[in-house]
Amino acid sequence: MSSSFKTLLIVTGIAAAAAVGVVSMKSKPAATTEGGPALPSLQTSVNDVGAITVIRSSGTASVTRDGSRWIVPSKEGFPADPEKIRTALLGLRDMQFVEPKTSTAEFYPKLGVQDVKVIPKPAPSPDGTASAPEAKDQPPGALVELKDAAGKSLGSLIVGNSAAAEGDFSRPVSGGQYVRRAGETQSWLTKGTVWLDAEPMNWIDRKVVGVERTRLKSATVRRGAAPGPQPANADASKPDLEVLRSDAGSAAFGAVGKPEGRNYKPSEAPDQVIAAIAYIGMEDVRKDTGTVIGTPDPQVQAQTDPSKRDNQAHPTVTQFVTFDGLVVTVKTGFHDAKWWASVSAEAAADAIPPADSKNDSAKAEAAAKQAALAKEVDAINARCKGWLFAISQFDAKRLSPKLEELLASDAPAPSNPEVGPALPGSNPVGPMGTPLPPK
Repeated sequence: MSSSFKTLLIVTGIAAAAAVGVVSMKSKPAATTEGGPALPSLQTSVNDVGAITVIRSSGTASVTRDGSRWIVPSKEGFPADPEKIRTALLGLRDMQFVEPKTSTAEFYPKLGVQDVKVIPKPAPSPDGTASAPEAKDQPPGALVELKDAAGKSLGSLIVGNSAAAEGDFSRPVSGGQYVRRAGETQSWLTKGTVWLDAEPMNWIDRKVVGVERTRLKSATVRRGAAPGPQPANADASKPDLEVLRSDAGSAAFGAVGKPEGRNYKPSEAPDQVIAAIAYIGMEDVRKDTGTVIGTPDPQVQAQTDPSKRDNQAHPTVTQFVTFDGLVVTVKTGFHDAKWWASVSAEAAADAIPPADSKNDSAKAEAAAKQAALAKEVDAINARCKGWLFAISQFDAKRLSPKLEELLASDAPAPSNPEVGPALPGSNPVGPMGTPLPPK
């Protein structure tokens, strides 16, 4: 074998081996690298966040830090729920990039990480209806922007669709989301998820006040006598409804002044007003300017049928008293197509009788009860003073019943008319008044 032929074989062998190596390298999956925190700045500055803005196709919500508390500027500065703020910030801080996904914009919609913008609601058509925007024009994701108290950006992230469980046994990923940093092309699968709401009211604790039924001693309802603010002595008028029970061990509340022999309507109960105070939630909130409470619903006022007019929500002053001395007053009125309520609290004058001055343990127990009651009163007033809360029409109705409206009519029900003989040419009538089939 010539030396030139040997050389050719060696070169050919080397080339073949190199080709096999290239093919082998191409057949191996690309290594996946950990991407680190989705928002690196939050690792050391989560407590420096001074503003959170969330933008979805449906709208925008912002919360800002005001000293030691968070507020919702679009709701006239009403306090935000600190637990909701904490959950969102910790979720964003702990979110980790674990797998790179597409960096091609045309594939972003599959992950929900396309650019986000608010889609204006269409104007109503002449018939009063409005067509919703097409689904393809409504990105499912949310753009969250974080800033510090000075307005400096701490990062922006587009949070898209949730992901099903993915990954291999060495690096499982469960319950992640697809995200993309604003201004970057690379999208990622994350470890960790977060929900970001663009409805301002959903950053607020919607519970206005709640008093357990077991504590309640009585409730009185006084309806407004006329539109507008009520006279100073309105609370002293005879109540339209008063319900009470003699002791905390009694389950039932009775209505004061209920005529003997009259029954309640099947759909009504004397303690529906008691049920209302167990939880009053808000649908909206605004500052109390002193010009709303006492206004009735004009559509109710326009009813010509008294029964329909009465069986509605009415402007009222409703007061609740507990056995341990808490007094909660709820005033309701109608304005801008919503029912609004103001809430205040105080301690009953005779809430906690003075203890025997010679009994130190009794004195200490009385003092502890007084302190607990004062703390509860302060907490309710701190949250509610100066604010009006939009409540449901259902709650407004439960807060404004009148005794007579709860009672069934005392007139006897009309009896069934006698069934007379069949008229000529008509079908005969059976024993239950049902026409018999023709012969």
